[in-house]
Amino acid sequence: MTDAEVTPTLLDRAIGWLSPRAGAERMYWRSAIAATRGYQAAKVGRRTAGWTATGGSANAEIGAGAQTMRNRFRAMVRDNPWAAVAVAKRTAATVGTGIVPRAATDDKATRQRYADEWSWFVENSDPEGRLDFYGQQNLAARTVFEAGEALIRFLPRPSSWNLRVPLQLQVLEPDWLDSSKTQRLEDGGAIIQGVQYDRAGRRTGYWLFDEHPGETVPISVRGRFQSRFVPASEVLHIFKSLRPHQARGVGMFAPVAMRLHDLDDFSDAERVRKKLAACFAAFVKRPPQVASPLSTPTTDPKGRRIEKLSPGLIQYLNQGEEVTFGTPPSADGYIDYMRMELHAVAAGCGMTYEGLTGDLSQVNYSSLRSGKLDFWDLLDEDQWLMMIPQGCRPVWRRVDNLLTAMGERRQAGMLAIWAPPKRRLVDPQKEIAAERDAIRSGLKTLRMAIAETGEDADELFEEMSETNTLLDKLGIVLDSDPRRTRPATTAAPQDAGTEPATAKE
Repeated sequence: MTDAEVTPTLLDRAIGWLSPRAGAERMYWRSAIAATRGYQAAKVGRRTAGWTATGGSANAEIGAGAQTMRNRFRAMVRDNPWAAVAVAKRTAATVGTGIVPRAATDDKATRQRYADEWSWFVENSDPEGRLDFYGQQNLAARTVFEAGEALIRFLPRPSSWNLRVPLQLQVLEPDWLDSSKTQRLEDGGAIIQGVQYDRAGRRTGYWLFDEHPGETVPISVRGRFQSRFVPASEVLHIFKSLRPHQARGVGMFAPVAMRLHDLDDFSDAERVRKKLAACFAAFVKRPPQVASPLSTPTTDPKGRRIEKLSPGLIQYLNQGEEVTFGTPPSADGYIDYMRMELHAVAAGCGMTYEGLTGDLSQVNYSSLRSGKLDFWDLLDEDQWLMMIPQGCRPVWRRVDNLLTAMGERRQAGMLAIWAPPKRRLVDPQKEIAAERDAIRSGLKTLRMAIAETGEDADELFEEMSETNTLLDKLGIVLDSDPRRTRPATTAAPQDAGTEPATAKE
């Protein structure tokens, strides 16, 4: 008998005799239950007695503790150094100084015009005047990693503000979204934790407060506790989707929050133990009615007796007295324990251990490079599946449509090519040599290699051409110019009318 087979009981036979169909269905479902319990994770017993798992949807599981998780995650980022550096490094790697667009056109003049118009918006996008658009990108990404999600609200501005692009953006924390707003609508749609859908499942709007519910100085009582509907066209909701039909996001510390909290407690306990071990304590045992000759007794302001030991003291004890010294217990394996726990924390945060801690004592080039490749794969997801489609492209389209409506452009719909931050090389000498070999062997083009660095290949080619023209005009020959100098082992044909290439020794 296999794990999915069950033995018919007397009741099974009786039901089958009275109703063969009902008996067959009963045996089918009994077999199905037995099959699921064939997996270790599905079995019920002593080992799984404390394993609680629910079958709730993504929205049910996130909504139940979303506010509590956000508050705890923020507290960890404020107080726990590992949580603080995890958020900072994930934000720097994902956005850094900005995910920059350029118009997807080969016409140099058109591309430059779009760049100039875009810069009008970038410099004035923040209502507070402290950040530009790329700074707001960074702030939104940090909010996503810390709190699980971020909102960006479009703020159209009147012509009296004299903005070249009359549009600004407001980055909001998820607390602005009314999580208590959950209900079924009469038209067949629904509101799930402040996000409103129509009957076709499309997002139609968000229920937002006029101010942060936790603000210390409320602007208005109504705006503090009541939310209002804002169309989805005016709000961008940025978060990483982990399950289908997920309405809200969850912070990256969800898998490791308890581990980080316990690790913090463990570190505090070890610190206290070290302090105790650093205290030199002496205990004098003497018979009753015998005064201690070790020092002159003194008392503190509360009348408690204090004994002091002076450096270089030689003291004779009375008969029957004995001195013992405190020996605080030791905690071996502290470093190994911390290292293994931080490995788990880094994995849960989508980072490498070396990236989280800066500890490079146990890696070489190959292992460090391999770890970074895995991290870059996760980074690609954050950039190309979250930040760019949810927070960058919609802003570009909004600016494009707005400038077209103002008559600055003939036609809307220009696409943008986005360039995330450059990724620094682990070992430039080895990695550049590998790129050069890949280009020479035809595995990739020079344009592809340049694009992977985050640079605009066309702009780089133009700058190279201008630089070479200027060097030729001034008669300057650099050993880095492949037109003039080549490695001695490289055989390259010479163009007619040009000077012979000088072999580089």
